[in-house]
Formats: sequence, C-alpha cells, structure tokens
Amino acid sequence: SAVQLRDGWTWFFEFSHDRIATATLWSVLDLSVADANRWSGVLLAAGLATLLGLAARGARRGRDVLLPAAGAALLWFFATGKVYSVQYSLWILLALALAGLPVRAMIAVAAIDVLLFATLWGGLPWLGAPWPGTFLSVLRQGTTAVLAVWVMARIASPGRDRPLAAAAYP
Repeated sequence: SAVQLRDGWTWFFEFSHDRIATATLWSVLDLSVADANRWSGVLLAAGLATLLGLAARGARRGRDVLLPAAGAALLWFFATGKVYSVQYSLWILLALALAGLPVRAMIAVAAIDVLLFATLWGGLPWLGAPWPGTFLSVLRQGTTAVLAVWVMARIASPGRDRPLAAAAYP
C-alpha cells in the first residue's frame, strides 16, 4: 500500500511543482513550468549522483568528506533550482562554510545578492530595468554552480593532505 500523508504535508511540494520559475536561468529562458521542472530535476539528480560517487570514493580513501559534500549538495540544489529569493543566500553562505571555501567566495556571493536584492526589490532606477535583475539572477545561479563544482573537484582531488575545511583559514 502507498504511504499516506496528511494533505497539508504535501502542499509545499505541490505548490513548488506548479510554481513558475522566478529569478533564475529558467525564468530567463522563459521555459514552461513543466520544462523548468524537468531540466532543473535532471540537473539536480545528475549533480547529486556525481557528488555521491565522489564522496563515496573520498570516504573509501579515508578522507573526511561529509561536511564538504553536504555543502556541495546544498550549493548544487540552489544552482539548479527554478525559484530563487534573496533569503536563500543565508543557506548558500552556510553551504560555503560547510564546504570550507575561502571567505572571498562568501563575499562574492553576498555582493551579488545585495545587488540582486537592490535591483529586483529595491527599485534602483538608475540601473535600468529589467536587465540588471536578469543578469544578476543568472550570475548568482552560475556562481553557485561554479562553487558547487569547485567543492566537488576538491573532494575528488586525492592529492590534498590538508582537510578541506582548512582552506577557509588561509
């Protein structure tokens, strides 16, 4: 028999499934909801499968990869998502900390999000509309993807002796 859940417990997933893409690459490409769901889901699954393989290989080699892998998974989730809001930046900063990335990565993400907030919700007319928000949305999503791949590459690198988290304290 199927798992029975209360109606209220599935509301968020149903709402997210039917929600249009907002402030992401998927909204810039003007994809339908179904296409945005499909592409974001495929990319999310591919990235997480890759990360799982890299983390398993690193763990077999005796490397401590749990926190960096958790950070990379969270980064990849936001890099492939179809909806973005500036408060998600807090989760991205947490992911960067978990992954042990340098403070300059956190500063870059924060700067992009401050500009994104100012253009999308702060109404900076001198920047012109709508290109700044569109450009910054794609830049934010691309930066998050690059950071996730960076963490995955560091997990895959067998030659590093120092812990991944040590990179945050140069």
